[in-house]
Amino acid sequence: MNMPQKSGPTAIGHFDSTAAQYEASTGGCTRELARLLLDIPQLESIYQPSAIVLDNACGTGIVAEEIVLRARRTNANAPKLYAVDPAPNMVEISRKNLDALGASETSITAIMPGEKLEFQDEMFTHSITNLGILFYTDGDAGAKEIYRTLKPGGVAVVTSWAVLGYLEVIHPAQSVVRPDDPPFKLPIPEKWLIRLRLKSV
Repeated sequence: MNMPQKSGPTAIGHFDSTAAQYEASTGGCTRELARLLLDIPQLESIYQPSAIVLDNACGTGIVAEEIVLRARRTNANAPKLYAVDPAPNMVEISRKNLDALGASETSITAIMPGEKLEFQDEMFTHSITNLGILFYTDGDAGAKEIYRTLKPGGVAVVTSWAVLGYLEVIHPAQSVVRPDDPPFKLPIPEKWLIRLRLKSV
């Protein structure tokens, strides 16, 4: 008799269960990248009074937080922010973090997958998907939603990993501690690590 194979965790399940440890477990790299993104010239207009910004696949709301913090440091206008993610625990942490910054009046958080954004067409002046699209169940649909919800002339920024270098450290350690387990693998298709794939989407 063939036993059904146990399927691995979904991306949403993985991030929902690890939400409280997310930033520590990534070594702060998501925040570092968010800060670098806000330096690109195309995002200078994010602090204009008319700006409406989507932090898409927001995780713990790091991009939204960094936008608020930079606005404070530079005495700039804080834009209207929407932070969405399909993992409920991530969204709850995002809400708490933005509330702690006093940004509750200028920010809205919601549980929402990037493949099915519940926003009207051409809503956002800026859309940032930081290290998120590779975890979508349907990246092509997610890219279409980014485009659909972006105003004409708006700015969309999408980032992904090129190499998951930390796996080179994890796998040898895992083979010693749990030699019978398959090597740890994030629940993402490897095609998202190919630059041409990201550009084609």
